Amino acid sequence: AIAAVHSMLALWGRNHGESMELVAVYAASVIRMIVPILFFEALIAMKVPRISAEQPRDDTSFKTLCRVLVTIFVFNSAFDVMFMKYIVPALGGLGEDSGDYLGEFLSFIPKSFTGEMVFDFFHYWGHRMCHQNKFLFAIHSHHHDHVHCGPRSGMDIHPADFFLTNVIPASIALLVCNALVGGFTEWQWHLFLSYKTATEIGGHSGLNYNAMSFPQFPILQWHFADIPLSVADHEWHHVKPTKNFAKRFAVWDRLFGTYEEHKASQKTKKLR
Repeated sequence: AIAAVHSMLALWGRNHGESMELVAVYAASVIRMIVPILFFEALIAMKVPRISAEQPRDDTSFKTLCRVLVTIFVFNSAFDVMFMKYIVPALGGLGEDSGDYLGEFLSFIPKSFTGEMVFDFFHYWGHRMCHQNKFLFAIHSHHHDHVHCGPRSGMDIHPADFFLTNVIPASIALLVCNALVGGFTEWQWHLFLSYKTATEIGGHSGLNYNAMSFPQFPILQWHFADIPLSVADHEWHHVKPTKNFAKRFAVWDRLFGTYEEHKASQKTKKLR
């Protein structure tokens, strides 16, 4: 649903001139960030169990709310506009939509898996650098004020941190997908961004439930239980910052020796 709104806004803007296209991309970006936050807040209000239920959330202060709103309405949305205006064309652009959205979704699955794997590799190393470099950690550290995360935690991030761990990895993922798997159509790219943002916010929700880190194709998670990274695994990174640097999959943490499973993650995997 978020992807549909995101896509319709962007396509509407494209048909009304360049300036309106950028306004539409901005509006779609804001919606893409706010709706998942409200969704996971609703789950908390419905008493879905939290991983650290005995601890208060670290994302409920007024200061955090202000930082999150600035991130959503100023920094991240501005990055999205610049990304679509300058970076996407420089990396080969996006394909034309076919109008066959079922067919586009089926071809989207392998494209998005490739994109997510590439994104997660460069996110892993950008994130790990933020913990190993003193200057970068000074930028990244306020995100780790959130030890016991909530839905707003994922958006409480410094703009330089977001650029290093999101904009650069997304750019490389788009470049690789254009080269290897035929690239994304415009609709598929909006869908990719919608999944990416929802996964980012959901991964910081702090909820103890059987979430999917690749919901585009649940069979992957059902049959390869060691590939996905759970909400609890990322919560554990906020408790133990030397572990679990990736955001989508456990592949890179396992490969580079930084994976450590949270006990709540073990319980949810038994449910699959």
